Amino acid sequence: MSNAGAAPHAKIDFMSIRNQGQLDKLRAIGKIVRLALDRAAAAVRPGVTTRELDEVGASVLAAHSAEGVRVSRGALHQHQR
Repeated sequence: MSNAGAAPHAKIDFMSIRNQGQLDKLRAIGKIVRLALDRAAAAVRPGVTTRELDEVGASVLAAHSAEGVRVSRGALHQHQR
């Protein structure tokens, strides 16, 4: 995997799948993420905020007992306060 196009300060972490159990879990997580993305995409409309889209995705993850990566809301949501 290449670092081409990434910001100069971006760090790309890699993971290794060592057994079938890990692969099965990764596939299951991928399906949950896909569902969250699909639901968020369906909620996009004029006037919707990124906070509302975050909540759509978070509700899908919560329904599957999953957690998203914690992201600083600093600059991204500053305009919505």
